[in-house]
Amino acid sequence: MRRSRSRHCVHTRLATAGQTHYPTTTAFVLAAFVLAVFLLAPFVIPGFVAPVLGGMPADRLVPAQDIESDLDAFTSQVAARSAYLQLVPMDFEAAVAVVRQRSQSRGGLTLGELGAALQRILAATGDPTARVFGVDPPGPFLPFAIDPVQDRYVATWHDGAGFLVADKPYLSALDGDPVGIWLGRLDDRLPAGPATYRRQIGLDLLQAFSEAQQIAERGPDSTITVRLSGADLGTGQDIKVALAGTRAGQLIWPQHDSAVLTGNIGYLRLPRMGSRAVDQIRRWMPRFERTVGLIVDVRGNTGGTRDAFRELFPYFIRFDDPPFVAGATVYREHPGTRLADLVDLTGQTADWLDWNVAEGAAIKAFRARFTPADSTPADSTAAAAIGPWRYLVVTRQEKDPRYPYLEHVVVLMDSACRGSTELLLASCQGRFKIALMGTPSGGVPDGAEAFVLGRTSLKIEVSSLVTYLVDGRRLGAASIEPDILSFPVPESFLPAAKDVQLESARKYLVARKGLR
Repeated sequence: MRRSRSRHCVHTRLATAGQTHYPTTTAFVLAAFVLAVFLLAPFVIPGFVAPVLGGMPADRLVPAQDIESDLDAFTSQVAARSAYLQLVPMDFEAAVAVVRQRSQSRGGLTLGELGAALQRILAATGDPTARVFGVDPPGPFLPFAIDPVQDRYVATWHDGAGFLVADKPYLSALDGDPVGIWLGRLDDRLPAGPATYRRQIGLDLLQAFSEAQQIAERGPDSTITVRLSGADLGTGQDIKVALAGTRAGQLIWPQHDSAVLTGNIGYLRLPRMGSRAVDQIRRWMPRFERTVGLIVDVRGNTGGTRDAFRELFPYFIRFDDPPFVAGATVYREHPGTRLADLVDLTGQTADWLDWNVAEGAAIKAFRARFTPADSTPADSTAAAAIGPWRYLVVTRQEKDPRYPYLEHVVVLMDSACRGSTELLLASCQGRFKIALMGTPSGGVPDGAEAFVLGRTSLKIEVSSLVTYLVDGRRLGAASIEPDILSFPVPESFLPAAKDVQLESARKYLVARKGLR
């Protein structure tokens, strides 16, 4: 589904009345100094500027000595931070040595080549969160969005004007090759993870079509031939499309607000798992107390903090239920570890003194039945650097204003759901009167931490924690499957289109109450 893309911006405040004013000569000198810093900074202090202004051009040549320095930093930082490095059979240092040798033999690499090489190494660690940022791909770009619908793809203009051809929404091929072939060419640049997640990242990369053309060993072109079809694959039509000079931003999908729907159905829309989601929960859940059903819509929600999960889930705990242990986490400790961030993401250790009696008993019962489905960082050769198990416990406190919601609930989900959103999905799965509806989740955990390489300013993200769910599954090891499959239709991606998945969820809840 479509997601929003955010970029860092630099804002300049102009002097206004009442502020201090400098003499003209001084102001001129200051202005010249600021201008010089702005122009020279990308070359003099790229490690500071690039994370703020965005990525550097992919074709920028990086000297071998700079790559040597950044590969040293990359090796030491990943080894110190990654909780996944010892979970898969790979020779990490040997993989880095291949990049080092290639750089030395050629006198350097382009930033794009270096970024792609590091991404391949990170993918081999099995960490779905591991990504390389800071490379601006060269244009031109596709002027349309590509969204998966079951095993096909829908193409819509970036400006929201509709399908490329009105009665043929499905994209079959680009320059004669099926979309699947293009995604296959990008396969080694994709992070580890389930197929749904890798497909979405591949579609994002495909937007920079000139890079895909280079990988396919085809010359750059200002236009491409697009094959489109209707529901019947035999209705194909080829059209010429001009590529775009800039990469278009993408819309958040779906665009709904929380409300009480027809039939007295509560609708809680959570596009992200952060402070705004907490505000939405606190604002709307009291209004839903007398509704006959509830829809929690987390489609397109790529995660965030776990505050929204902690705020919402107590509504699904009955008065006589014990506290709910959502999962157990192990963390790769390193010098940059911040205890406050660690507790927010993972909870507390079993010996924490502030657990109440009920919470302590719930953790004890959880530990007695908990068996990880695969190896954990605590079993690896780096076990000495792994901290104690931590437990995320959700409970309703004494005199808690959050009531137990006793009616049926539908949680709408899709392949964009990741991190803390997947923790919510996994916790709701199999719970009484709660049904997951939509398409399989993305299958990606949260907890990625970032560091910046000093010479190239590439930003590297790796995960220092691994979370295991109640049934022993590793969060992010596989997609979470819905109880009820419900797919969007091509028209779902057009402005103001009818949301067929939302309507299916509403009808499901109405049927549970025997309403019309």
